[in-house]
Formats: sequence, C-alpha cells, structure tokens
Amino acid sequence: MKLNTYPKVKLWDLIFFERPTKRRWWEWVEKKDNKNIYRFFKSTKNIYYTDKYDFDWEYIILSNRWPLINISYINWKFWASDILFVFNNRTDLGEKSINLKFLYYYLLSIQNDLDKLRFGATSPILRRTDLNNIDLHLPPLEEQFIITNYLDKQYNSLNDIKNNIEKYQELLLNLENWLLQYELWEQEKNNLIVNIDKISELNKQNIFELNKIKLYKLSKKWKSCF
Repeated sequence: MKLNTYPKVKLWDLIFFERPTKRRWWEWVEKKDNKNIYRFFKSTKNIYYTDKYDFDWEYIILSNRWPLINISYINWKFWASDILFVFNNRTDLGEKSINLKFLYYYLLSIQNDLDKLRFGATSPILRRTDLNNIDLHLPPLEEQFIITNYLDKQYNSLNDIKNNIEKYQELLLNLENWLLQYELWEQEKNNLIVNIDKISELNKQNIFELNKIKLYKLSKKWKSCF
C-alpha cells in the first residue's frame, strides 16, 4: 500500500524536542580516551568526545546550519550541541505514534525539501516551526516496523558493498604501489647492468692497454739483445 493513501498528520503531533545543555569548548576533546568516552555532536558531521552525556535513548539529530541539511539517527549515550535539533517520538499515542527509525528514513527521503524550507540569505537555517509543520502520511505502527526492517536490510547491504569497495580500493592501491616499486627495482637493475657492462668495457680496454705496454717493453728488451 502506498504511503500517500494513509492519513496525513503534522510532525509536531508525533515528536517532542529536547534542549541540549550548552557546554564550553574545553569540555570536549578531538580523540576518544579513557575518560572522554561519550560522543559529542557539535554538528552531525563534526564528532568529538566528552566525559558527560545528556541523552541515553534513541534520538534523531538534525543539523540545520550546514550548506545542506544533515540528519542522523542515534541510539547510544551522547551529548549534542545546543545548535542542533534533537528530538524523539512521543510514546503516549499508542497505534497513532511513529517509530523513530521510520521517521529517520522518511526525513532522509525529503532531505531536499527540507533544504528548501530553510530561511535566510547569508546563512540559511531551518526553523523549528517549519520542521513541526511538515505533513506526512502515517501508516499503522506495525507496518512502520515492516518498512523500517526492510530499509535497515537495504542500508546494511549498501554499507557492506561500500566497505567491500573500500577494501578493494585499498588492495588496488597496494598493488599499484607494489608495481611502482617493481618498476623502480627493474629500472635500478637495468641501470646496474648497464654500469657493469661499462665497467667491463673499461676493464677490457685497460687490460688491452696494459698488454700493449708489456708487449712494447718486451719488444724493446728483445731488440736490445742483438
């Protein structure tokens, strides 16, 4: 059944927004260590680490200040910048509620439309009111799970393909480096052979000259005998 055959609802009826705690720049680090183990999302692309977390559940975070809208689904302890939208699904709606992973996939599918909703010329942003007013066709909760499971499998397959491509690219790069090293070795070997040949020729020439000198001396000595 197509999604547009289901009842249309406003997004603000289905979700609630969290308010991340504002932190100072010295409260996070670039690399994970024994103390700073929780991910801090300064944006959906810039990820740092901290020893604190604000959220311990599944959430969607949305970065609205980048050249393009970025959307991530998070299901672990984390902390997010206060410039990000962090929201969860309402669980008090029963069958009329929305599965958060289903919402994540839906938002990905309309990402270009979200970009067009941003306001401002110099640094356009997506306003919360515009996000809240998004309409979507909502299938029953059970069907949302079916759709989500199917999309999870597709995304996992795509990630496997991507990982395999990266492995093959790495192997190809290693092979190219090996071939380059082999070509350099062949060149060095050929240069060495040429040099040996030159040395051999010089040695032959030197031996010939030495023999000529010896022969000349012998001839003079022989003539002196008469």
